[in-house]
Amino acid sequence: MLKRIITALVALCVFIPMLVFSHTWVSAALIGVCIVIAVFEAIRCIGQKKNFFLTIPLCTASMIMPLYTIYAKHINNPQSIFTVGAVVTILVTLYV
Repeated sequence: MLKRIITALVALCVFIPMLVFSHTWVSAALIGVCIVIAVFEAIRCIGQKKNFFLTIPLCTASMIMPLYTIYAKHINNPQSIFTVGAVVTILVTLYV
């Protein structure tokens, strides 16, 4: 039970700043960190933690994608936003 309470307190420390800074790059960076932790846990569950050819590209792509969405708001062509996101997603999927 103590472990769940500590996990909840850590989650609150992460998610409350995300709500406060929800319209800035800080929110995207915090979401990216949460995604990287989730991806790393998934990789660790399948026993590939030391496979750096898998771990580094997946963690890098999962950190870049939320930050890219903030950058993409300033681009006037929505077609290019979708195209770049789709190409990165497909390349990472093919790599894995």
